[in-house]
Amino acid sequence: MESLDKNIFSWGGRKTLWIDSTRIDQCMEYYRNHALDGIGICSYHGYKKNEIEFLKEHTYVKGVVFTDAKSIDISPIKLLKKLIYINF
Repeated sequence: MESLDKNIFSWGGRKTLWIDSTRIDQCMEYYRNHALDGIGICSYHGYKKNEIEFLKEHTYVKGVVFTDAKSIDISPIKLLKKLIYINF
Protein backbone atom coordinates (compact mmCIF):
# COMPACT_ATOMS: atom_id res chain seq x y z
CA MET A 1 0.00 0.00 0.00
CA GLU A 2 1.28 3.44 -0.93
CA SER A 3 2.51 5.65 1.94
CA LEU A 4 0.48 8.69 2.95
CA ASP A 5 3.63 10.74 3.65
CA LYS A 6 3.21 12.52 0.31
CA ASN A 7 -0.28 13.66 1.37
CA ILE A 8 1.11 15.93 4.11
CA PHE A 9 1.21 19.66 3.47
CA SER A 10 1.78 22.77 5.52
CA TRP A 11 -1.11 25.22 5.63
CA GLY A 12 -0.69 28.31 7.76
CA GLY A 13 2.11 26.63 9.68
CA ARG A 14 -0.02 23.60 10.45
CA LYS A 15 0.64 20.03 9.29
CA THR A 16 -2.38 18.82 7.38
CA LEU A 17 -3.20 15.57 5.60
CA TRP A 18 -5.06 15.49 2.28
CA ILE A 19 -7.79 12.86 2.63
CA ASP A 20 -8.14 10.29 -0.14
CA SER A 21 -11.79 9.22 -0.26
CA THR A 22 -10.80 5.68 -1.29
CA ARG A 23 -8.60 5.36 1.83
CA ILE A 24 -10.47 7.28 4.53
CA ASP A 25 -9.82 4.74 7.30
CA GLN A 26 -6.10 4.65 6.51
CA CYS A 27 -5.93 8.43 6.30
CA MET A 28 -7.62 8.91 9.66
CA GLU A 29 -5.37 6.32 11.29
CA TYR A 30 -2.35 8.16 9.85
CA TYR A 31 -3.74 11.48 11.14
CA ARG A 32 -4.03 10.07 14.68
CA ASN A 33 -0.68 8.27 14.67
CA HIS A 34 1.28 11.28 13.43
CA ALA A 35 -0.35 13.93 15.64
CA LEU A 36 -1.22 16.14 12.69
CA ASP A 37 -3.04 19.44 13.04
CA GLY A 38 -5.81 18.92 10.49
CA ILE A 39 -7.16 17.31 7.37
CA GLY A 40 -7.61 18.63 3.84
CA ILE A 41 -10.56 17.97 1.56
CA CYS A 42 -9.78 18.51 -2.11
CA SER A 43 -10.89 16.67 -5.24
CA TYR A 44 -7.52 17.30 -6.90
CA HIS A 45 -5.81 15.49 -4.01
CA GLY A 46 -8.12 12.48 -4.03
CA TYR A 47 -11.35 13.39 -2.23
CA LYS A 48 -14.06 12.42 -4.72
CA LYS A 49 -17.16 12.38 -2.49
CA ASN A 50 -19.65 15.22 -2.09
CA GLU A 51 -19.98 14.75 1.67
CA ILE A 52 -17.79 14.38 4.75
CA GLU A 53 -19.95 11.99 6.77
CA PHE A 54 -16.83 10.12 7.91
CA LEU A 55 -16.19 12.99 10.35
CA LYS A 56 -19.10 11.76 12.47
CA GLU A 57 -16.74 8.98 13.58
CA HIS A 58 -13.72 11.27 13.96
CA THR A 59 -14.91 14.14 16.16
CA TYR A 60 -11.35 14.67 17.47
CA VAL A 61 -10.21 16.40 14.25
CA LYS A 62 -8.73 19.81 15.11
CA GLY A 63 -8.71 21.48 11.70
CA VAL A 64 -10.18 21.21 8.22
CA VAL A 65 -9.06 22.82 4.97
CA PHE A 66 -11.43 22.85 1.99
CA THR A 67 -10.42 23.85 -1.52
CA ASP A 68 -13.83 23.31 -3.15
CA ALA A 69 -16.40 23.31 -0.33
CA LYS A 70 -19.18 24.58 -2.59
CA SER A 71 -19.64 21.07 -3.93
CA ILE A 72 -19.52 19.32 -0.52
CA ASP A 73 -22.06 19.03 2.29
CA ILE A 74 -20.00 20.34 5.21
CA SER A 75 -22.70 20.00 7.90
CA PRO A 76 -20.76 17.32 9.86
CA ILE A 77 -18.24 20.06 10.76
CA LYS A 78 -20.51 21.07 13.65
CA LEU A 79 -19.82 17.69 15.31
CA LEU A 80 -16.06 18.29 15.64
CA LYS A 81 -15.58 18.80 19.38
CA LYS A 82 -11.91 19.87 19.20
CA LEU A 83 -12.11 22.04 16.09
CA ILE A 84 -9.66 24.93 16.14
CA TYR A 85 -9.70 26.07 12.51
CA ILE A 86 -11.52 25.81 9.19
CA ASN A 87 -10.08 27.22 5.98
CA PHE A 88 -12.05 27.61 2.75
